Amino acid sequence: MLKKAGKQMMGIMLGVAMLMAESTVVAAANTEPIISSEPIVSVYSTNVSRTQVGLSISTSGKATISARVTGRANTSKIVINVKLQKYNSTTKKWSNVKIWNKESSISNISFSKTYNVTSKGKYRCKLTATVSCNGADETVTETSSNIIY
Repeated sequence: MLKKAGKQMMGIMLGVAMLMAESTVVAAANTEPIISSEPIVSVYSTNVSRTQVGLSISTSGKATISARVTGRANTSKIVINVKLQKYNSTTKKWSNVKIWNKESSISNISFSKTYNVTSKGKYRCKLTATVSCNGADETVTETSSNIIY
């Protein structure tokens, strides 16, 4: 009986040793650096130097919307689309209240409007700008902070 128990114990110890050796190999394999043939993509705007969009709403419901886009050197055209949006808590979606478009043939564009909102709720402004520079177009989007009126 002791011989059988000794053989079982030896088998268990051998199994544990094999598992430890296998997990060591796996751990060592996981410390290798990851080499990929895919290029690293940097999040950097090619044509746009700066974007800004802002929204404020007074207690009387007067919304002030502002936006600015600055292109890099050699910008030939900027087209902006500014949307005043209201959140619908039933559908859980933003709906457009008012949309403005503006275009510039220089490297920057500014936009400022006022609009009277007629109902209480959560509002934001969404800016979409397409900037043409050196023959290439780039589109960027920026959203203002949410404002409760």
